[in-house]
Amino acid sequence: MTGITRFLIGVVFLNVLLALAGIFYLVTIAGVQPQSCEPIWEKIENQMDGVSCRGLGNNSACYGNAKLETRFRPFTEEQPFSAPGDVAALDRFESISAHPLDLTRREYGVAVLSMEARVPGAMTGDLVTFILYGASHLDEDSGGQSVMSVAPRTAVLPAFHFYTGVGLTEQCLDLPEGDLPSGGLLLQSPDGLAVAFTANGAQIEIGSTILLQARRAQTMMVTVLEGHASVHVPGYATQTAYGLQTIDIPLGGANGLQANGAPGAPRRTAARDLGQGTICRLITWSGLKSPCTPGNQIATPTSPTAPPTLVPTPVPTATATLPPVPTAVPPITTCVVQPPAGWLVYVVQPGDTLFSLSQRTGTTMVILATVNCIASVDHIFVGQRLYVPYLPVPISASPTPFVPSPTPPLPSATPIAPTDTPIPPMMRVDFTMAGEASYVTEYGRYVAYADICKHEAVMVNFINQSFGGNGRYTWNFGDGSTSDEVSAAHYYAMTPVGESRIYTVTLIAYSDYSGPVTYSQQLEVIGTSCHGELQAAH
Repeated sequence: MTGITRFLIGVVFLNVLLALAGIFYLVTIAGVQPQSCEPIWEKIENQMDGVSCRGLGNNSACYGNAKLETRFRPFTEEQPFSAPGDVAALDRFESISAHPLDLTRREYGVAVLSMEARVPGAMTGDLVTFILYGASHLDEDSGGQSVMSVAPRTAVLPAFHFYTGVGLTEQCLDLPEGDLPSGGLLLQSPDGLAVAFTANGAQIEIGSTILLQARRAQTMMVTVLEGHASVHVPGYATQTAYGLQTIDIPLGGANGLQANGAPGAPRRTAARDLGQGTICRLITWSGLKSPCTPGNQIATPTSPTAPPTLVPTPVPTATATLPPVPTAVPPITTCVVQPPAGWLVYVVQPGDTLFSLSQRTGTTMVILATVNCIASVDHIFVGQRLYVPYLPVPISASPTPFVPSPTPPLPSATPIAPTDTPIPPMMRVDFTMAGEASYVTEYGRYVAYADICKHEAVMVNFINQSFGGNGRYTWNFGDGSTSDEVSAAHYYAMTPVGESRIYTVTLIAYSDYSGPVTYSQQLEVIGTSCHGELQAAH
């Protein structure tokens, strides 16, 4: 065979290989593109039609559609929550995540949450509904901001962090723009009730149905579907949006989920950011009041009447686990004093402060401010008439302070019951723990776990619930450290994996009419491995 013949054969063979490669490429490309996403999305909706998440009780979570991922709290009994229709107590979870649209598995994560929102001082509250859907994540904000105010007759929710994704792959571009199943968090407040909460560090007040979306280290978007929403970031002006308007808030911080700039002026909501078809179907499916037209479009809003301007006023409150005592800054409205039954009139005396009065009358500064329509808790004046639960003991003209010399107790391996010394009339000393700690009935004490992959130290919040003293306190954290704050946060050293250390935490409260009163509880810090099971040394 000559060289020319070999060359011609080689050329033919190469052309054949190229042709085969081209055919394989076209087949592969065609294989990854579904013929249509619309039928798949309809099948997902049909799956959800067979599941009911309506009529949830207080602080409950319902598994609406696969797939969801959850993280239960340490030392809590896990409840069945792995299939559509499962319902569990909301306080069992640390976080809930909904998966984005998966065309292969026909999955689109949906969860419905029912949280109780209470007006400060009220024994019961109203239910606020959350719908978490598609590429979205929600968890508690146990270390959330604790200096906020609540206007009269405004209910409050827990503080939380959340983020959302696009929730859409390139395989689903044939769905209409208004029907793209993006991720989000829908909230609807009860009719006639203003609800306030803190999300990603921004203080939000709503009387409406809203959509929350957030991208880490980018932007959080608050979109009003109907009604209005006011957004405040401490240090910046408040912005208020109405139907089909969006407020953008910059996000940053260590976790990329902390509001760190001024809320933007309300803008018209872009259809690509909304996904009206998905939102309307979810609202109808969950049984909420729908702001949508029969064609699954958000109804065009009428010209709104602006609510009063939001004016934040610092008032200390506590933020605990989900659902904890929440915090928020709603607008200050015209207030009419309506004291609860049995409250008495007290005339402010020299030396009185709202905080000291709350301590001496067995209530909180927030409740006193709310009942008496006090806009600034730092400004009450002599002769002012205030309503209080009962008349406080007068302030002594020359009290003799008691200065303790606290000695840190040694850790003990045997649980001890909370103890207290005899309490003078109208005085009580008590505290709870939050942050990394939660109470475990089985052990008879608070427990915090130290995961070496997550912590350099374990932070515990100590929430003072005492009243009736003179407002001075001393904390002994059991590790040689003390504090004179009213409520305090303390970092405990890491504990080796598989070991535990028990600290006796003591709160000392002072009175102008007797010696100090003490109250002690135990805290156990348990060392755990990376994402492993907790191993207590019991």
